[in-house]
Amino acid sequence: MCGVCGIVNFDGSVPDQAAVLLMTERLQHRGPDDHGAFSAPGIGFGFVRLSIVDLSIAGHQPMTVRAGRYTIVFNGEVYNHEELREELEAKGIRFESKTDTEVVVQAFAEWGVSALSRFNGMFAFAIYDARERTLFLARDRFGIKPLYYQHGTGQVAFASEIQALLGVLPGPPVSVDAQAVFDYLAFERVDAGEGTFYAGINKLSAGHYLQVRSGTVTKHRWYRLADNIRGAFEDPDEYRELFASAVRYTLRGDVPVGVSLSGGLDSSSIVGTLIHALGRRDFPTFSAVYGAGARGDESRYIHEFSPLLANMHETVPSAETLIEELPAFVRAQGEPVTRTGPYAQYKVMELAQRHVKVTLEGQGADEVLAGYHPLLGVYYRQLLLGFEWHTLAREFLATRRAGASLTGFAAAARSLAPSGMQAKAALAKHSLSADFVASHLPTSIVPGLFMKPADLRGALTNMVEHKLEHLLKWTDLNSMRFSIESRVPFLDHRLVERTLALPPSLVVRNGLTKFILREAMAGFVPAAILARRDKVGFGTPEAEWFRTPRFRTLIGDLLESRFFTEQPYVDPKRARATWHRHLAGETNAARQIWKWTNLCLWHREFLRGRQNSTPTRAVRIGLARSGIRLNSSLVAPDVGLSWKPA
Repeated sequence: MCGVCGIVNFDGSVPDQAAVLLMTERLQHRGPDDHGAFSAPGIGFGFVRLSIVDLSIAGHQPMTVRAGRYTIVFNGEVYNHEELREELEAKGIRFESKTDTEVVVQAFAEWGVSALSRFNGMFAFAIYDARERTLFLARDRFGIKPLYYQHGTGQVAFASEIQALLGVLPGPPVSVDAQAVFDYLAFERVDAGEGTFYAGINKLSAGHYLQVRSGTVTKHRWYRLADNIRGAFEDPDEYRELFASAVRYTLRGDVPVGVSLSGGLDSSSIVGTLIHALGRRDFPTFSAVYGAGARGDESRYIHEFSPLLANMHETVPSAETLIEELPAFVRAQGEPVTRTGPYAQYKVMELAQRHVKVTLEGQGADEVLAGYHPLLGVYYRQLLLGFEWHTLAREFLATRRAGASLTGFAAAARSLAPSGMQAKAALAKHSLSADFVASHLPTSIVPGLFMKPADLRGALTNMVEHKLEHLLKWTDLNSMRFSIESRVPFLDHRLVERTLALPPSLVVRNGLTKFILREAMAGFVPAAILARRDKVGFGTPEAEWFRTPRFRTLIGDLLESRFFTEQPYVDPKRARATWHRHLAGETNAARQIWKWTNLCLWHREFLRGRQNSTPTRAVRIGLARSGIRLNSSLVAPDVGLSWKPA
């Protein structure tokens, strides 16, 4: 796990080394163990290393092979590098290190683009071919590792994080992408498409590669999930065996490994597999807790593993810690986040940093195995329209007998309405400006992606391709902020492709999602966790936090600021009314409140009031009154981001 960046000049001139150095320095937290640079006519690379596989100097990057022809900067892990190395060695290729980086560049040199389909893992890398004078950028199947790029006049710059790109290429200041702001505020969706909150800065989409040659930039898709869904599991035992293989792969490396344990089924499945299938009890776990009875607290389930593990660690995020660390947290994210849950993960990674260099995470299971309640609605709608009424009735009765929520059936009813009607219904609960909605609802891709009726398999495939990425991005940013590599065994492509091939009855049964996983983990995971029907994840008691005195001051000052009064997105009068109802306990509007607050704090961190100094000053006053000491170094003076929407 590392940080990569670079610039390519179409005219063949060597890129400004000061710019590459600036980009590299902004990524330093991703790789404190080593750093390097490479330059040649038309190309400049920067690199920072977090040493995981082969800790020796032989793993230094940028790495060049084949008599100087190919140079790579690589971020991620290819877990099957040992097997690929043997295959390449059989062809007569000699290796100078034990790293997966060398395997990746040699595989590319040997097989070209087709090498990508041989990799099992997570990756984002750049390879420069000196003979062809071509830059090749590639990203893994599901977008586990990030890669951003900016196409300027006669140049392309790329980096592992957006912050590294800001202000690097010459030209006008980067402006805010108002469509991204709309989808964020209206639908709580980010990263659904290729864009970011910064107009002109895009992510390389999952399963794609980008080539820059002779001044021409072309993008290609090398992996399409829908084309690779095959080989459904015959039974839970077969699933359990492949999942154990995926977990075993993620243990490869030369540093200590731990598990982020939330108390839910997904992370508990990783822990249970390590203990019972792989015979491991020597690993630490890291959890966020809030106290018995507090919203988001899962300590009851986390402690189910206490008799089996001796090295369990907990952190206690609070309103106080969040408000103290708001500037650093917002800076680490680079873009607004939709809720405070990522802050809980941020604190878990801060805790893990003292013990390990690698953590295993449960991301991906919800998207592949219908872990979200609205996905139940997709299945129930499929049963209804397919005249499978006996199965639908069985599901309804099972849910009622269990005393579980009927959220899935409510979602099914809503899904029968046209997507446009669903979108307008979703907007009704928000406080957005009517003009803002009128301008950006027609151009939003969110309703078509997430509100268009589909069968369960199609919906799950869509979730993996368009919803999962923001969770992976937050995990990457939170872990790398503390120089930790996060690995996600549920996203082993072998597991994903075969799981999505399952019939719906092995995904949802008796009102329970993830049915095959629950069956497979019987005996591995405590019964109390297997029986859970709720969905928490890294949740926080944010509704209560925002009613504390310091948050009252911060948010109250924000809502009364000139910035909030003049911004074109949220109706200030409606927002203030919602805020007062929340304070009175009449409603839980924490998600809306956080989005307004985060958007403004992001503005303060990255804009510096270049077009309107009032917002920055207003928010600074609010933060100061809340007792937050600001660190001016958190705001890069050379970003040059304009608040004017694109």
